[in-house]
Amino acid sequence: MFRSLTSAVFIICMQIIFAKDKVCEDRYSKCKSKLNCSSDLAEEFCAKTCGFCGITSFSTITVTPACEDRYDKCKTRMSCLNDLAQEFCAKTCGFCGTTPSSTVTATPVCEDFYDQCGSYMDCMDPIAKELCPKTCGFCGITSSTVAPVCEDLFGQCEDGMDCTDPVAKQLCAETCGLCETIPSSPVTPACEDKYDKCKGNVNCTSSLAKEFCAKTCGFCDSEVPSAEVRFINDSDAEYLKFVGSFASSPLIATLEMN
Repeated sequence: MFRSLTSAVFIICMQIIFAKDKVCEDRYSKCKSKLNCSSDLAEEFCAKTCGFCGITSFSTITVTPACEDRYDKCKTRMSCLNDLAQEFCAKTCGFCGTTPSSTVTATPVCEDFYDQCGSYMDCMDPIAKELCPKTCGFCGITSSTVAPVCEDLFGQCEDGMDCTDPVAKQLCAETCGLCETIPSSPVTPACEDKYDKCKGNVNCTSSLAKEFCAKTCGFCDSEVPSAEVRFINDSDAEYLKFVGSFASSPLIATLEMN
């Protein structure tokens, strides 16, 4: 009885010692940049980054895990050309038996992931490159330097996609607000007349002259007033046509000449 009790205590002590000596580390190389710590995968694959270290484990046997998928929607939502495929969908994408390398990137076989690509897939559809690359001729095509249109590639993004999911950016970028915007360069509008009878029919001292006759009246940086500009009074028919839309405005007083 005493010997059995002693043996049991010894085994428990050894288990605790081994558990404490186990190094807590990340098993996925891109935890900080590509995995949300609220994900179901976080504790298993990103324990150190996500703060799960310190949880006691009594396992004393190290077992080499079988080659399997770590993401339950590999067949429907993961493109095997995606950077995450080898880590999370090894079985579905045929990466079993391959060892990830820091210097060599494994190139998966280019194949279709939808068994009716030839019958029902429109190759102009944005999702064709993801599901039917072989049938639609996308094999070997590298990304263009032109920024792609940011849009959803999954028809039920608003109803069924968790935006913290690792594949959300691939399939539901627009719905999840994950589009990468490129700031556009400011465009300087051309300096021109907006009124087709500025020459000879506009008072360049009018408060509206700069807006409607900028070129004729010399408001452009490189322009000088046209020699054809003349001062007119409010009885001029063309002048009235020009200012007619402003007749009810208090600004009309600044347009009229005595």
